[in-house]
Amino acid sequence: NTIELGANTTVLGSGASSVLQAKPGVAGFNMLLIRNADNVRVRDLVLDGNRTLTTAPVEAGNENISCGIFGVSGNTGQTGLSIRSVIIRSHHRSGIRILGPNNSEKVYELNPNEIEVIDCRIHDCHSRGVMLNRVTRARIAGNVITSCTQAGIQLVLSRAAVIAANVIENTRQ
Repeated sequence: NTIELGANTTVLGSGASSVLQAKPGVAGFNMLLIRNADNVRVRDLVLDGNRTLTTAPVEAGNENISCGIFGVSGNTGQTGLSIRSVIIRSHHRSGIRILGPNNSEKVYELNPNEIEVIDCRIHDCHSRGVMLNRVTRARIAGNVITSCTQAGIQLVLSRAAVIAANVIENTRQ
């Protein structure tokens, strides 16, 4: 099932040998959920959605289900979300999907929603590699994103993003 991370939490693996894998035969779900939580760090582990042996989510059109990491901040925003050196593979939807504050359609009036995605490997996700919506400060650097069916990196209604030294290969868009 989904693991929900609270504020001031660090999930620290020991590299590629630390694997969280979806059980065969279950419907797709978000592996890690971050909801309205500041200072969350995810480091040095593998999130394997096991897409070939799990079933697609029941709500076929819902892009917010069956991601490796799904974060939602509500109207207050969140700060200090850091994802480093994580391998995310074989999910029914995005590898990382973050939805920022819903308080305004005006980007410069958004409450803070800060994230960094550094040195991650995202592979074979059946949507986007990294999808950030309404993020006020983002740093996306040194990632390798391959074989996703949509965009490697997509930002929507976001500002102040640094995107550097990423490799994106074999995505459809």
